[in-house]
Amino acid sequence: MAVDEFEIILEHDKLTDLIRSQHEEPKFYHFTNEMNIFTVPIFGKNYGDVRKHLGLKPEQSFKDALSGEPAALEVLEWLQDEDVRLIGLGYSYAERKATISKKFEANSKK
Repeated sequence: MAVDEFEIILEHDKLTDLIRSQHEEPKFYHFTNEMNIFTVPIFGKNYGDVRKHLGLKPEQSFKDALSGEPAALEVLEWLQDEDVRLIGLGYSYAERKATISKKFEANSKK
C-alpha cells in the first residue's frame, strides 16, 4: 500500500480531510504549514527542522518518533484536535495559529 504523503504529515484523519477540503488542489506546503502551527509552540522549530532534528526520512512517522516523548505526543494530538474545532468554527489560518499558540502557552503554565 502506498503511503499518502499528506497523511504522513498530519497523521490526523479529520485534520487531513479538512485541509484537503479547503484547497481544490492541496499542496505539500498546506500540510507542512499546518504542522508548523503545532511544532513551533511545542518544539520552538518548524516542522521540517523538527523532522531533521529527529533524523526522520520522508516516509517515517512523526508521531512514531515522538513515542518516547508521550507528553509531547499528547500535546500534539490535543492541539490537532483543537485545530479541527477551530476550522469548524471558521477560523482563518492566522487566527488558528494565534489561538493554538495561546492555548499551548496557557496549558504550559499549569
